[in-house]
Amino acid sequence: MTKLKFNPLTGEFDYVSTVSDFSSDFFPSSLGSALWDWFEASSSTISENLGASSSGQAWSGAAEFYAVSSIAFKSGVAEINMLTDVDTQSTSPTRDYVLKWNGNAWVPALYNATFVFSILSFSDGEATTQLIGSGVWKAQSAMSYTATYTNGPPDEAWVQYSNNGGAYTKIATMVGPTYAAGTNDIAAINYPSAKDQYHRFRLSANCDTDTDSELETSIYFRNYVKYGVTTESSGWDSADIAALAGGGVTPTSTYTSSYAIDASAGANYILFAHPSSYTSLHISGMIFNTVICPFEAPATVSVTNSAGYTENYKVYRSTLTGLGNSTLTTSTSDSRINKIYYGGSTKTSTYTESDVEGLDIASTATNDQTQVWTAVTLDAGEYFIFAIPSRLTTPTFWDYSTGFGASFESPETVAVTNVNGQTENYKVFRSTNILGPGSFQLETK
Repeated sequence: MTKLKFNPLTGEFDYVSTVSDFSSDFFPSSLGSALWDWFEASSSTISENLGASSSGQAWSGAAEFYAVSSIAFKSGVAEINMLTDVDTQSTSPTRDYVLKWNGNAWVPALYNATFVFSILSFSDGEATTQLIGSGVWKAQSAMSYTATYTNGPPDEAWVQYSNNGGAYTKIATMVGPTYAAGTNDIAAINYPSAKDQYHRFRLSANCDTDTDSELETSIYFRNYVKYGVTTESSGWDSADIAALAGGGVTPTSTYTSSYAIDASAGANYILFAHPSSYTSLHISGMIFNTVICPFEAPATVSVTNSAGYTENYKVYRSTLTGLGNSTLTTSTSDSRINKIYYGGSTKTSTYTESDVEGLDIASTATNDQTQVWTAVTLDAGEYFIFAIPSRLTTPTFWDYSTGFGASFESPETVAVTNVNGQTENYKVFRSTNILGPGSFQLETK
């Protein structure tokens, strides 16, 4: 197989016997890899151009391919886009276009086109939620900024910051000649004076007579919401709250949500803590095991976080221990919810808690007492019993299978304690007539 190299001094191909004969004198590296084309040489004929690649590569197979330069200084096949400071590909030239300098490269444009400078992007490199602390947040030169520009670079660029919507203060000078990076070289940056305040950074830049500025997203400083289990019934301190397993990863101002807690161990209380500056949780707004869960009135504990910020927390403790592994849902309003019980019984009155909890079906926790309930198979002599929390309004009763009204007696009141130890009065209704044996499906409206 014959190897060819192009000699730009003569404008002709020369035969070579080894790859090493592709001399850097003929193929200077400064021309770039885009200037090399692949050819298959057989005898003295170039039979195929396989496109741009890099020099010195050998391909497997019967034929070998070697790089030869497509720059023909004598034959005039070079392209202007091969120059590193020329870009005719991003915008294709058309008739009457000229090459104009846009601040970064020579590009095709109309002779009277104007390239307007602007900031394309600006980043302060920080997460938009930070843990509130005390004193210095970022030491001098410890915070980095990056920027890109359209029709830049600028003549100068600098960064300012504002605390909680206040006046902007110059904090950094971007580094020339590109002004694409910088640090807070002018001064350190302190934490805001209080939780839930924010910093915001702004980049400003000038280029000739053009000016532009770009704001970054505000950075809010929050504290932790903490939750978990404890064997201590009272007397907690800052270390106890910090040691709770839940929370402490992402600072947040959200404390009415759902939290996975394993309180299966018999001696473990559930503990939940949030900054005292927030509205108190409602004692009847705690849900665990899908039903209302009793909690004690909150205690106040001074807590210092890992960044040195100290504030009071409200700390809530479950009344009972060993409540299981479930999800705690918190609320600032009364969110009581419990199960509804129904089924068959031969008793006609004086119902007890055991009677209610022993009925055929305990619904999922709900405050909707008006719906079509699952059919129940009653034994001979059984009445249909329906029990709902007393705080819910009394519905009307219907036989779902016939569409006719169903007669029920006035309710008795029975105190029922749920799985979390919350006691609530229930209204217990009994059908006027024995409905067993057979299936009965109740609808309440």
